[in-house]
Amino acid sequence: MASTDTIFSEKVITRIWKSCSISGMVICFSWVLIAFSGIPYEGETPLEFTQGFVVDSTGNIYIHTGIYSKVLVYNKDGEFQHSWPADADGNLDIEITPEQNILITSQKGSYQVCYNRSGKELYTNKLPDDSYYENHKTTRKFVNGNTSYKLEGSFIPRLVETSSPTQKVLVRQKWYFYILNFYVGFLLIVCGGGIYFYTKKGPIGTNLN
Repeated sequence: MASTDTIFSEKVITRIWKSCSISGMVICFSWVLIAFSGIPYEGETPLEFTQGFVVDSTGNIYIHTGIYSKVLVYNKDGEFQHSWPADADGNLDIEITPEQNILITSQKGSYQVCYNRSGKELYTNKLPDDSYYENHKTTRKFVNGNTSYKLEGSFIPRLVETSSPTQKVLVRQKWYFYILNFYVGFLLIVCGGGIYFYTKKGPIGTNLN
């Protein structure tokens, strides 16, 4: 027969794995809603799996987040303005045209989509196969006139004005977006499953049988 301490421990661990699993599923579900549901969400998202960035002539910053398939727009001071969906089916290049439009080139689909700075789609071009690899550009660094920028970090991303004497950080992910990070949600689900397996199959579960 299981002791009172063992039963109490089993209840606590059960609550932990349920909390981890539910929290993880909520985070991952929010990602699915934003990235794939077609909901017209124009708010900010985590800077997750960033595909690159560009800066227009007025200093506005456009960052593409691969996981959420969105372009996030910040002003020259790093304040969030709006976003728009830009699904490129995998890796991509993001560029700015001479007309100051945003051009996104897909790797898998071999096509280009051009948007104006408000996010309105202007046109789409089909490209020859393998043209992405021939013309691929790195957009982790960008120079706009006398000002240079760099996108640093992966899990803790930030955009820095490297030409500034103080290496001014313009865009930094908000603290609560680390909690809403897709990978955090996935990790919580895995941890919840591991704790559940331990509870049901491990020493505690064995003692309760």
